[in-house]
Amino acid sequence: MTNEIENIIDLFDEMYVFETKEELAAKETSDVESKSLEHFDKNKSIVSEIEFPSNTQVPTIQNESFVETQPELTSPQKESLVQIPLNYSGANKRHIAIIYNDIFNDSRENVGMLSDLITKGLKFSMDDLAIVRLSKNQNYTIEQILEQLKTKKAILFGAPEGFQHQIVHQIIEINSNQVLVADFVHLYLNNKESKGQLWTSIKTLFAS
Repeated sequence: MTNEIENIIDLFDEMYVFETKEELAAKETSDVESKSLEHFDKNKSIVSEIEFPSNTQVPTIQNESFVETQPELTSPQKESLVQIPLNYSGANKRHIAIIYNDIFNDSRENVGMLSDLITKGLKFSMDDLAIVRLSKNQNYTIEQILEQLKTKKAILFGAPEGFQHQIVHQIIEINSNQVLVADFVHLYLNNKESKGQLWTSIKTLFAS
């Protein structure tokens, strides 16, 4: 009888192991960690199974993209320059020019003196010569005026700024044209001496 009881006790010892509180707590911690690791492994495997397309391009920022480019400006086409016709009075039949610088001083007295010089002194008509006012031909140089009129002889009253010869009462030659350089007309109005010098130079001009 005793032997049977001992055998039964030994059988229970093999089937049930009584554990302490410390051992139970350690066991629970171990079970939690193992479950966590198992959950992590499952998630990891799921992520590894996701395939990303191989042609995915990551946008890159280049320094050149920050440089502001200006639109190319096209230069406007140059318009052909149209020469304004020379403005003058008279028929210019004898190719004689009276060039009058009226830009700084113009008056009836000036026009009256020129008219007397042409009609009474030189005995010319308006058909014989060309009277050119510089105020109406400021886009022309003296040389261009002489070329346009094909002048043979000319009297220039008041050399414009930049004209190479400004010595009054002197006869010069410009492109085979004889030109008498005179002073401004208004300077002769009340000056008999200057008028005498002018008339002497004019006679010399038309004597040749």
